[in-house]
Amino acid sequence: MELTPVLARPSLMGRLWPLVAVAVFAPLALLVVLPSVLGLQRYVVTSDALGNSVPRGSLTFAESVPAPDIEVGDVITFRPPGTPADAPYVTRRVVRDTPDGILTSGDGTGTDPWVLSPTGRHSRVVAHIPYVGYPFIAGVRPTMWVMLVSVPMLAVLLAVGADVGRARQRRRITRHRDEPPVTDS
Repeated sequence: MELTPVLARPSLMGRLWPLVAVAVFAPLALLVVLPSVLGLQRYVVTSDALGNSVPRGSLTFAESVPAPDIEVGDVITFRPPGTPADAPYVTRRVVRDTPDGILTSGDGTGTDPWVLSPTGRHSRVVAHIPYVGYPFIAGVRPTMWVMLVSVPMLAVLLAVGADVGRARQRRRITRHRDEPPVTDS
């Protein structure tokens, strides 16, 4: 009788790591590298001013455009005039363009108290991804950090547990195969 070796299948972890790498690094590349290559800035919306059109926690991508190119209805991100340089950015909709400046407002709220400069450049939002920015405003919602860390950890623990179970089963089968057959004497 001739024995043919059976090639061992890669373990679950061996098959899982490439998928985990793609699942982690592909979105990072899309959210970090690609916008930079395209010349876009990234901002996280931290208020509910724009309601469902650009909800809190959205990651926005904005292009820098000259103020005269801003139109009524555009969504822009800026630091309110008269605030310190480290003040948070706000994202608002343009409601009026006057010779004195640009007036903004949140959806369903009144006009903001400031007037933006009609010259210079402003960041016009070209796209947004809802809820992706929540990990960056975790101070607002700390449970997001817990979920961000615990879900991948649970997936890895389950994969390791399944891999350990398979290894035990293979050892058991090998041990039984190597034992001499029991004969009645």
